[in-house]
Amino acid sequence: MKIPKPVQQPSGKWFVRLRLDGVAYSKTFDTKKEAEVWAAGIKSQYLSGQLRASRSAEKKTIRQLMQEYLDAANLADGTVKRYGYTMNNHFVQIMDRPYCEINNWQKVVSMEMRDRSPNTVDVEWSTIAAALRYHDLEVPKVVIRTKPSKQKPYLTADQIPVFCDAIRGHRSEAYFLMMLSSMRVSEALAVTDAD
Repeated sequence: MKIPKPVQQPSGKWFVRLRLDGVAYSKTFDTKKEAEVWAAGIKSQYLSGQLRASRSAEKKTIRQLMQEYLDAANLADGTVKRYGYTMNNHFVQIMDRPYCEINNWQKVVSMEMRDRSPNTVDVEWSTIAAALRYHDLEVPKVVIRTKPSKQKPYLTADQIPVFCDAIRGHRSEAYFLMMLSSMRVSEALAVTDAD
């Protein structure tokens, strides 16, 4: 049995993955040497019969992986609630499926984005990713597309003097200047003249 060579990730970390009797063992390390030592240790455990494929984390459902992470980690109450909310309301199409049976993670994320904002999907995905990392499972690379911003661009440095000249003497000049300084329309309208 050959030990695979670690692969350097774009982040600079080293990733190594072994597949033994159909079960994958993977982990990311800071150095190549750490990855090689870990892989040799996994091979040694396998040859000595210490690893049991039937108990592999890959065969557990996403819900089980998340619950085991919650039970083992010492997390704040708010974080525990977030995980519970995710398990009950997000990524429902995969929660009760084993990790090893999910092939197209990008499709799963894209389906979730149909009804949710990119920020929400990103937060919920991070809870799943943390549980996968805890179990030494590979976190799939997915793209969470952001929606184009509805914000209108600010005036450039050259446009500001032109704008100020255009509003000079206008009865709402003060309001325009407040909004130019990034004040919200509702805040500017709430300002009243002192009597």
